[in-house]
Amino acid sequence: MIVHGLWTNDSPPRPTISAKFICRVLGRKYEGYLEFVVDTAADRTFVVPCHQDDLGIPDADLAVETAPVKTIAGPLAFKFATDCALVFLAADNTPHLKRLTAYFAGQAQSSTKRFWGWLSRISSRAGEGQEYSVLGRDILKDLSIACCNPRELLFLSDSHEKFVSALQPDFGKKESGEWMD
Repeated sequence: MIVHGLWTNDSPPRPTISAKFICRVLGRKYEGYLEFVVDTAADRTFVVPCHQDDLGIPDADLAVETAPVKTIAGPLAFKFATDCALVFLAADNTPHLKRLTAYFAGQAQSSTKRFWGWLSRISSRAGEGQEYSVLGRDILKDLSIACCNPRELLFLSDSHEKFVSALQPDFGKKESGEWMD
């Protein structure tokens, strides 16, 4: 599997990827295409409030996390859905499904305003009004990253020794691993 992504034009550029998000909450199915920023520091995948609204998922229907989730803004309580999946479309148009528990925080939740304030700074595309949800290590742990040089295209693939692991400690600090031209 090789899935194509892009780098944003802002400074510094951020890797992004599109995927179809599918979620079942209280027996109802919600789905839509979302844009994600690839965040190798995030433990979990988060759906930003505007994407939750676009999908039509009612905040009241989501389960409430009983143990706080550790975030860059400190431990916070989030709402979540366990029956979710991301469908990545590979370069050969083959769909690849990754199951996950997705985390949400409605804008009205005061305990998470701090987190979403921080997140909006990294998830908004400067000047273009584009919002990104966050693709975290719960999905990235099984993938490798390859990039075009200069950084215009991004490729996520099943773990492969030829490509840079998305979670290696020095990812982004040096251009090691195989670069695709």
